[in-house]
Amino acid sequence: MTEISELLERVKAARGYSNALDIEIDVALFKPDGRHISVRPNAAKTKLVYIKRTGGTDTFLAHDWTISQARRDEAIRLLTALQETQK
Repeated sequence: MTEISELLERVKAARGYSNALDIEIDVALFKPDGRHISVRPNAAKTKLVYIKRTGGTDTFLAHDWTISQARRDEAIRLLTALQETQK
């Protein structure tokens, strides 16, 4: 839970776009689905590598969680909800 708390505080303190934060937010909010079982940053920490159930990978850019105050607020809401489920 501490990890989410620390991430949440960094997002609250953010005043502009940060791809690094966007990646951390996507990793924290990831839920396995029918196609992907996990996600991690790539070696350069610039994109996300999703691990497929078949063993392969898909690479994507992170969602723009920090691009605007409205998007940061949405990320804060989702991370707060995630934090509450972990108590």
